[in-house]
Amino acid sequence: MARIAFCATGSRDVFRRLKRTSATSREEDFEPVARLADVPAGQLVGVAKSDGERICLANVDGEIMAVSDICTHQDFSLCQGTLLPDATIECAWHGARFSLRSGKPLRFPAETSLPVFQVRVVNGAILVGGRKL
Repeated sequence: MARIAFCATGSRDVFRRLKRTSATSREEDFEPVARLADVPAGQLVGVAKSDGERICLANVDGEIMAVSDICTHQDFSLCQGTLLPDATIECAWHGARFSLRSGKPLRFPAETSLPVFQVRVVNGAILVGGRKL
């Protein structure tokens, strides 16, 4: 099954098909969604999991983080927002701000946390797993 990245911020658009790789043990819960090279430092890239769930990937100083791509305030795509140096993301529509580490809303108008996903990078592939608890 293939994954297709659907949006990116800045001048770099990512539309790559990625083949699912076989996994062992608990790794079957993770699926490839992008290549590490597709998510440059300081950038946001939107991807979709195999079930259609939209994910916003963020590269914060080389650390890849993943949250839901849907702002909890008004269902706007967060990958069109701004990645800030303190590992927060700001929605482009109404300025809601969220922690990429916890998903916690940090600025009104958002009041509900974002889902945060487990991430692994293996051989240059970004793998996204289930939601962090």
